[in-house]
Formats: sequence, C-alpha cells, structure tokens
Amino acid sequence: MTMPFTVSDPALLNGIKAGDRVTFAFSKSGSTYTLTSIAKQ
Repeated sequence: MTMPFTVSDPALLNGIKAGDRVTFAFSKSGSTYTLTSIAKQ
C-alpha cells in the first residue's frame, strides 16, 4: 500500500525499505498527514 505522508524527522526512515512490514503512527493537521513514528514488525 502506498500512502502520501510527510515525515516529522527523516531519520525515522533509516533502515526502512520498500517491502518492509511496519507499524506506524501519524498525526493529522487539516489535510496533511505527518508520520511521527515507524518500526519494522
């Protein structure tokens, strides 16, 4: 699945690659979603 999120800290994506199974959290401000945490499963 592809979803358009901005990232609060680009370092959150270190070690994450396409195809990895992840759990994540995001915040919503208006119509903008911001990734706030992410971890491999």
